[in-house]
Amino acid sequence: MHENQPYLPSLSEFGKLRFRKKSDLLTCVKPANTEQPNPPPFYDCKFFDGAGVVRALPSTTVSTFDSYAENVFIPFILNHLQSSKRVDIVWDTYRASSIKDSTKEKRGNGQRRK
Repeated sequence: MHENQPYLPSLSEFGKLRFRKKSDLLTCVKPANTEQPNPPPFYDCKFFDGAGVVRALPSTTVSTFDSYAENVFIPFILNHLQSSKRVDIVWDTYRASSIKDSTKEKRGNGQRRK
């Protein structure tokens, strides 16, 4: 029992349970707004997954990490700074008790770029 009706209002018609096909119930559902709103012209902050960006950007025109950073990655970030106050890039971290710790040991303590 539902408040003052024997059936849930969405499943009843004039107090009696609807016995129809599921597709008949679609006439009761309000159609969704199919228009996508325009994105805002300016953002306070944008967040990116660093590894995802590296995989998504093309790397065929460069041969070293330094040239990739200067010619591909940094221009991508600077382009996004044109439409936002701040850009944050999130990277994976290696925890001492993680399986990824062995990967960190294999890579060594080389020069890091900030």
